[in-house]
Amino acid sequence: MKFSDTMETAYSNIKQQAIFIDQCLAQNQLLQAFQHATTMLNELRNPNLSPKQYYDLYLSISNELTIALPAYLVKGHKDKQFDLDEIYEYVQYTGNILPRLYLMIIVGVSYLKVVPADDNHTITELLKDLIEMCRGEQNSIHGLFLRYFLLQSITPFLNDYTTRDLDEKTKSTHKLEFLVQFLLENFIEMNKLWIRLQFHGPSSEWKKRVHQRKELQILVGAQLVTISQLIDYPIYNRCFINVFLNHVVQCNDPISQEYFMDVVIQVFPAEFHWKTLDKLLKAASRLNSEVNIDTILLNLMDRLKQCEEFTHSAKNDNNVLFERFATYLETLVEDEDSNFSLKQFILVFKNILNFTLVHYQGNIQNVNMLFQILLLKLQKTENDSLPSQDNMVRILTFKDSPPELLEKNRRNFLYTLIVQSTAYKKLIFSLKTESQQVYVVRVILDILLTDDDPENNNKSILPIESMDQLKRLLTLYNPMLSFKTENLSMDLPKREKLSKLIHLVANSILQSTSTQFKPMDSQIEAILLLKKWIGKKHNNISLLYPSLISNFWKLIRKCSILAINQPNENFQKQYNDKIKRLFKYVSHCLNDFIIIGNPTPNDLQTAYKLSLQTALLASQLSQDEISLNFFSESFIILEEHLAGDSKHQYDSLIDMIQTLQFTLAKGCRPSQYEMLTMRCIQNCSRLLKKQDQCRTILLCSHLWFTPEADDFQNGKKVLECIQRSLKLADSVMDSFVSCQLMIEILDKCVYYYVKGKDTEIVNHITTKYVNALIKLVGQNLNSLRAEQQDIEGEEEQEQEEKDAEQEETVNVSSDGLFLKTDTTEMVSRVIPITDYEDHTSGILNATIGSFVRICAYIGNQDPLVSELQQLII
Repeated sequence: MKFSDTMETAYSNIKQQAIFIDQCLAQNQLLQAFQHATTMLNELRNPNLSPKQYYDLYLSISNELTIALPAYLVKGHKDKQFDLDEIYEYVQYTGNILPRLYLMIIVGVSYLKVVPADDNHTITELLKDLIEMCRGEQNSIHGLFLRYFLLQSITPFLNDYTTRDLDEKTKSTHKLEFLVQFLLENFIEMNKLWIRLQFHGPSSEWKKRVHQRKELQILVGAQLVTISQLIDYPIYNRCFINVFLNHVVQCNDPISQEYFMDVVIQVFPAEFHWKTLDKLLKAASRLNSEVNIDTILLNLMDRLKQCEEFTHSAKNDNNVLFERFATYLETLVEDEDSNFSLKQFILVFKNILNFTLVHYQGNIQNVNMLFQILLLKLQKTENDSLPSQDNMVRILTFKDSPPELLEKNRRNFLYTLIVQSTAYKKLIFSLKTESQQVYVVRVILDILLTDDDPENNNKSILPIESMDQLKRLLTLYNPMLSFKTENLSMDLPKREKLSKLIHLVANSILQSTSTQFKPMDSQIEAILLLKKWIGKKHNNISLLYPSLISNFWKLIRKCSILAINQPNENFQKQYNDKIKRLFKYVSHCLNDFIIIGNPTPNDLQTAYKLSLQTALLASQLSQDEISLNFFSESFIILEEHLAGDSKHQYDSLIDMIQTLQFTLAKGCRPSQYEMLTMRCIQNCSRLLKKQDQCRTILLCSHLWFTPEADDFQNGKKVLECIQRSLKLADSVMDSFVSCQLMIEILDKCVYYYVKGKDTEIVNHITTKYVNALIKLVGQNLNSLRAEQQDIEGEEEQEQEEKDAEQEETVNVSSDGLFLKTDTTEMVSRVIPITDYEDHTSGILNATIGSFVRICAYIGNQDPLVSELQQLII
């Protein structure tokens, strides 16, 4: 008999044959009913059906054959109309094998329902015969649905059979063991057919067949669901799990392995997995390398969370489950025959690590053990197979960990891991390239420098509790000290991060609540440890010592406060001794900075400013001798290291003058600074440009006139500075610059004329002197204007002035630079002196404007200011 050509014809034939079967059964014509059933079952022999079409056809046929016909067979046997044993023999002569096997299953299962409960031999032999006869169909799809039909047909009988004699425990156990073996054998044969399905057809349709396989996976998985509903743990452990796992591993099919492991994990109780976890993990390590083992392991962990034993062990700080997972990872590392790739190992490692972080919070030893295993795995791995840098960073910084776990304490957790876990740092240092190590520790440093807890009141500190912890933390960042790049701009961000680390560590030490760091000597020792750590690589000194020196300043101020608050003179002396010792450390740092730090000109400028600031700090703390020494060191840097750069030297002298003036204003003893002031003026006289000499010497006049320091005022010296500046201004060849310098000198004289009215300076900066200076400036400006008019014609000059007013405005800055304001774009920019030729009229107007503003200031003062009323403007 043949099958139908189309699905519509097949459905029509099934309905027609179903009607014929019902009619035959109503007339007790069983053999004719079998013939119509065979005709119906022939539709399942069609090899051209897709899995979906075959499944639809199968459902239609099974619905028709599993209701009326089995019921008639059972009733007929009980009524002794026929013997099912003979009927079972009869259907075996059906012509085609597929209909024959379906009929055998229908009759056989009906026969099982009427066999006496104590006739275990007949039942056993019949089941064995059915499972064996199904081997006759080797077509993948046909055989798969045939065995699924066997499972569906026999499941009601199995449930009834296992409960018939529950009181007889031994017999019941024996039955269950046999049924598990029966179902397992059916499952194994179904899996073979299921795997074979993907190999039928051309290789170009491989993906299509894989998709078809996944559509049929529920047929095979149903076997496992049925088994899970029948057995308890003893039989599961004794008869099922070993056979199942061995077959799954041996089939070596990634689709089957992944699906069946997931089904077993989901359908059997979590307690079963808890007790057989070692077997599951061992089997998982032997699966095909294409299997997503991390997904399987994650599902297993989720199931274990539902286990009462796990909940109990977690509450009692029992480490049993973690140890079993750790042992599993060790097995993966040691098993050289394992199919596990490094990529799979990393994925499994991440899942176990996250599981540990969630359920064993605060147990750094567990995390350390996992990192030890990972380190061992990497050591056994070829260089070419090592994980990517990004992957290792994600592991070592816990970026793939549960966010709810680490979102508030990631920084403190990482710090604790650094100072307590030996394997963690070894794992970082085991990275094959120095650039990888630096990349990882920089990411960790970014986390340490970031406060991820908005409720944290101590945002800028780490919980450093001992010197040993500090040493371990600094050791982690050794790669950043030694790492060099050819491009300095790429290297500077790393140095900036290290500078922030120094401040973070120092703040943590100074604010530490640890008993070890409460004594000031311990805090000093910790900062000295930072100094020693930075000095390991000399190229770091110039970039990191500024941060270190600023923290020495903090210690100095802290000691000063403690000394003031100490009623006991001995304690005060101890703190004063510490202050002097700390200033010596700063001096040593500055010497190292200059001598062995390979400083650039910018670095030398930084060292100079640090020395000045230290001198100022010493002066504020009434440590005048120390302050004098640091000023002297500043002059040495200025004279020996900055003399070759005119711009740096000029800026440095400005800083020196301002610092000295501020020091005097704080009431320090002026006698110790007269030498420094004279030395400052000498350095001003050595500047390359006369205008720079003029301006710096003019500023030095403030060192002889500080209103806040009455003991250090000398009008004669002020006048000498002004006169020297005026002489230098007159000697400048550029008329514009010369006039501007004189205007600046006039401005300064007006200041002294007003501020010095109640001091002896009035004997030197007199009305006559200021008036003469006003007259001189006015004459020079007139000469400059006349000179400009002689060079250019009157009309041309007027036109240029008109154009200049329309296009630009030139002003003079406080340091003598000419600024051009473009009125069309409203943008100000500095005009270099070499560009004077194009802006002569604007610069002339700007110079005159400076003089006019001074005169306006004098004229607009209150008439009661009698001093200014005496000036002629």
